[in-house]
Amino acid sequence: MKRLGIIIGVAVGLVIILVIVNQKFMFNPILFRSNAITYNNWSDYTYPSKIEYLYWDDKNGWNIGNESSNNKEIKNIFRVLKDGLENAKVARNEFNNSAIKREMKLIIRRSDGLILLQFDYYEGGNMADLGNDNFIELPSSFKSILLEKTFN
Repeated sequence: MKRLGIIIGVAVGLVIILVIVNQKFMFNPILFRSNAITYNNWSDYTYPSKIEYLYWDDKNGWNIGNESSNNKEIKNIFRVLKDGLENAKVARNEFNNSAIKREMKLIIRRSDGLILLQFDYYEGGNMADLGNDNFIELPSSFKSILLEKTFN
């Protein structure tokens, strides 16, 4: 009986730790992998954070089209980009096309200002420029969401 109580106590403790980690951090420390998308330490990816959807205007420079602090939205952006990174890395010459039109930028930052993710994309293109010659293809459904969030 005493052994059962210890097992239940340990299980409850692990569940509580898991809930706290999932509420405070975007990623599980055991499963976290650093790459071109998530290049900081896993412990840097904390809530609260916010997304800034920006667009370039020749008269005013960078403008914030929209902002969001939705945790699910933030996790989804990381998921989509990580999936894109695993599927295919795009060559730089594929990024340069004549249909790029208006430049936009997405920034995810913590409440203390630390930038967790930043990439540029273009209205007429289908690539994300992560910097340091890292380009990935944006799925068309995700690109539509980005455009809607930026301009609505």
